[in-house]
Amino acid sequence: GASILNHLTQQASFPLFQKAIIESGTYRFASKPMVEAQAVYTDVLKASDCPDLPCLLGKNATAISYAGNVATARTDWLPVIDGVSLTDMPAALIAAKKYNSNVPIMIGSNRDEAFAFVSAKDLANQNMTEVEFDAAINVFSKSRGPHSDMGCAKLAELKRRYDPEVYTYPP
Repeated sequence: GASILNHLTQQASFPLFQKAIIESGTYRFASKPMVEAQAVYTDVLKASDCPDLPCLLGKNATAISYAGNVATARTDWLPVIDGVSLTDMPAALIAAKKYNSNVPIMIGSNRDEAFAFVSAKDLANQNMTEVEFDAAINVFSKSRGPHSDMGCAKLAELKRRYDPEVYTYPP
């Protein structure tokens, strides 16, 4: 879903598709600000023991892969808001009506999808307490970058909406 949202908001992609299906992923996680991308680049340089890009270009694929894995332990490889191809977060561009509005879009979701992104330790505990759940969501949200921090108010609203006492879960 996130990749489709990026295509819907990058003008160079507009002629490449006639229809779109957004399934899985949200526009909150679809891209990252330049400052976050720059931090990842700096981490790649450090992990590869390079002072600059020419040094990095001289490294072999194994060294680059290792450096990338080290650098992205706290983030994802995502499109960057560079002011050229992607001028803002997809959510902001869509709100400003700056997207490909000439294609039909189908939107879907997956039940419990984010559950797969919670740590393996937490995955084993299918009977989390509310405190454990809050902690797991906090770690997941912040690990996606500062622009993705859910915050207490949004978490409280989600919990209110999907409280088992008021929401009928599908079988």
